[in-house]
Amino acid sequence: MARLRLPVFVVLLALVLAACASPSGPAGAQAGPTAAPATATTAPAMTPTTAATATAMAAVTPSTAANAATTPAATTPAAAPTATPDPNATIKMVEDPKLGTILTDNKGMTLYYYTKDQANVSNCYDQCATNWPPVLVTSGQPVWPAGLPGALSTISRKDGAKQATYSGMPLYTFAKDTKAGDMTGQGVGNVWYIAKPGQLFVPNGETALKVTTDSKLGQILTDSNGWVLYYYTKDAPNATNCYGTCAKNWPPFVVALGDTKLPTGVPGTLGTIDRTDGTKIVTYNGMPLYYWVKDLKAGDTTGQNVGKVWYVVPPSDKPADNFPTAGASTNPAPAAATPTPATKTKSGY
Repeated sequence: MARLRLPVFVVLLALVLAACASPSGPAGAQAGPTAAPATATTAPAMTPTTAATATAMAAVTPSTAANAATTPAATTPAAAPTATPDPNATIKMVEDPKLGTILTDNKGMTLYYYTKDQANVSNCYDQCATNWPPVLVTSGQPVWPAGLPGALSTISRKDGAKQATYSGMPLYTFAKDTKAGDMTGQGVGNVWYIAKPGQLFVPNGETALKVTTDSKLGQILTDSNGWVLYYYTKDAPNATNCYGTCAKNWPPFVVALGDTKLPTGVPGTLGTIDRTDGTKIVTYNGMPLYYWVKDLKAGDTTGQNVGKVWYVVPPSDKPADNFPTAGASTNPAPAAATPTPATKTKSGY
């Protein structure tokens, strides 16, 4: 038996060596140890991917560093203002169920303008100023909310005090308004009225509108301060349909005092129509005119083509070419100007 065991062992050893040397066959197909080297080979193959990921992360790092470097510069002006506005002169926009958006001070007291004033000139002194206290600014400039079109500034009164103005209108409160939300001064003597966004005092001899050339849209109409004006294709000629939330986002263009004439050489006609809140909205060739609350500075045109119903106003003496019938969704003249990044649409109004 011992003699038989040796040849069997030799035969088995020969079979094992033959199987290991063969590239295929049952033993080769089942060779689990071979998979381990394959896995080991795969790991180095993934190294470039890992390196690419690391490279991508490294590529992000400069941007992050750049942002971090930019942050102090962006926040420095806000952290260190040059002048502190008088809190009592801070202007706010408040919604009234009857009058729509109105202007108040930061305590909610209603602000008024006086039709016997002139643009940037107050004529309210002595007993008048006792009954209608001017909104005074002790330092800096009055603060206003984003989206309020026009210009907030100050004028000097006879006693040297600085009075806040909105688009040329000297601003006042009323002594008989005893709490926030009171509006008892509206219409007093037919010369005192609540100040609203979009109102403008036009200086004597000047015009309510001017023509500005936009690099993308060509010639367009603005107010006398350079704020862009728009029309609404869901209006009808000489009829305004923008109230409530619409009017909050698109403040009507109202000339409180002054001429509504066009600059010399500009075609078309200006007029006014009555709104339900008692104001008169200015029209151009029958088109009621509006501002856009997301235009944050003079010259902004971000309202162009909003909802495919709001457009800038090109100078024209042909209303039919620029003002489609009520409810139309497009307009031939403005639609020719393709919206660009300067005319981003951020609202569905």
